[in-house]
Amino acid sequence: MMHGISMEGRFKALLSTLFAMVLALGVFFPSAALAETTGVTAANQGTATGKLTVTGLTDGDKVDIYKIVNTTIQGDNTLKHEFAADYGISFDAYKVYASDSVEMKKAAETIGSSANLGAVAQPQKTATGTSVEFTGLSAGEYLVKVTPASGKVVYQWSIAKLEYTAETGGVSYKLNDGSIAVKNTPVTIDKKATGEDADTHNTSQYSVGQVIPYTAEVTIPQYPSNATNRKFKVTDTMTAGLTYMKAVGFSIMVGSTDVSGSFDITHNADGFVAEIKSDAAAAFFSTYNAGQKLTIKYGGKINSSAVVNTPDVNTITLEFANNPYDEHSNDTVTDHVDNSTFGLKLVKVDNDTASPKPLQGAEFTVYTDSACEHPMVDENGSVIKLTTNAQGIGTAKGFGEGTFYVKETKAPAGYTPSSDIKTVTFKATKTSNPGGGYTITIEHEGTGEYLNFYDAGSIVNVPQPGLPVTGGAGTVALTVVGVGLMAAAGVIVARSRKNEA
Repeated sequence: MMHGISMEGRFKALLSTLFAMVLALGVFFPSAALAETTGVTAANQGTATGKLTVTGLTDGDKVDIYKIVNTTIQGDNTLKHEFAADYGISFDAYKVYASDSVEMKKAAETIGSSANLGAVAQPQKTATGTSVEFTGLSAGEYLVKVTPASGKVVYQWSIAKLEYTAETGGVSYKLNDGSIAVKNTPVTIDKKATGEDADTHNTSQYSVGQVIPYTAEVTIPQYPSNATNRKFKVTDTMTAGLTYMKAVGFSIMVGSTDVSGSFDITHNADGFVAEIKSDAAAAFFSTYNAGQKLTIKYGGKINSSAVVNTPDVNTITLEFANNPYDEHSNDTVTDHVDNSTFGLKLVKVDNDTASPKPLQGAEFTVYTDSACEHPMVDENGSVIKLTTNAQGIGTAKGFGEGTFYVKETKAPAGYTPSSDIKTVTFKATKTSNPGGGYTITIEHEGTGEYLNFYDAGSIVNVPQPGLPVTGGAGTVALTVVGVGLMAAAGVIVARSRKNEA
């Protein structure tokens, strides 16, 4: 039995305890505070609200919702649905469309572009994570518009519903929360070279004069039939070390269908531009669904400007509309393939083993076969040769991975060409770096300015056999013998003529 506390005090204590219990329930069972509205009738429907959750987003995406269908409870306890404005389509036709049907998608596109769409139902929300929530919404249907944060996707218009369901007894309704998983098309471009390294996106098996076959796959975005912006342009500009090769074949396909006729295509000296034709865009994006791939094939020939120490980075760019109703809302995605070529270095010296002398003017030819019958040629068809400088050093560049054969085809004046044939094998190792990028090394690699050059070492020349040094004793003896022989020959000729006379 409690003593010293009045009845009023006990009542207040009980209320405090009950209030604390309510708070505790709110903490441990928060869903109870967010329960869907029940017991809704025609009389109190003005206070009935629900929640709409939009999922399938990326962090930073911005979401707007528009009330397009009003749902009200009538005096006879039936439900009435009607458009919030005139959107130019029949509600009787609209109300029977399945939620994921093509007809519903087109209806959403039509409503979204209507001048009567009106203001947003609530202020715009920005996604934190993959979803946003709108609360305090009345019954009906809402058009959902998503503006991507990255610009690398194109979202489709979506329609979400907050619907009534009849409660037991049929005298009231429950307003259900709604949710919608929005759909988008990630817009990507993927450029590949035949034989490239998958980890580094690098190709190194092609030599100067050879053509690299390229394939670019582009994701086709989904643009509505009434879009006012369908920007879709692909550009590839070759680097200095590559020559654009339209002649090897250029094609634009979707699957096995040639769609090049839908594009304005410009071939330049250093690349191409392919842009969807304005009068063909609607039919193209209606025919080919979101997510299908556009495939472009073309080539680039390695030329003598190819860089040895740094890979040539060849980039392709897609410019596209990321908001189909705003002609100024475009974005770009890119991809690239790197091409690496290597150099060859050798040194020409004489046969003085104590102090080899560098020889200038030696000429070497590079062959692709061990019999040295097929010389390597550059992009213009000229034979690739190495000619040594005053330091005896000869270099050439533009080699891809593989085996080549180097033969001296012209010796310096006074020397005999070497009969040795140097076998040179370029083998590259590509290592991804922890901080990004990658490193390429080759076997027998030089240092300093000859990094990424195969160091073939020294090739020795032997002097040609010749007369002894002028003024020596041997020279005098030979001269005397020569004069004597010439005199004897003269006597013999004279006697022969006398006898004939």
